Amino acid sequence: MGAEPILAFGARVEREQSFIPTILDKNGISLIEVIGDRAVPGNERACSLPLF
Repeated sequence: MGAEPILAFGARVEREQSFIPTILDKNGISLIEVIGDRAVPGNERACSLPLF
């Protein structure tokens, strides 16, 4: 099994930059956002990670 490319953000992506999760998803990169003390999936690809 190969490694998954992941980008972890220390904050939620703002509405003005809402295109970022889509671009990452289309390029095969999972986005993880940190909200408080929780890591949450930031795009569709991240939802399929074993972490979630």
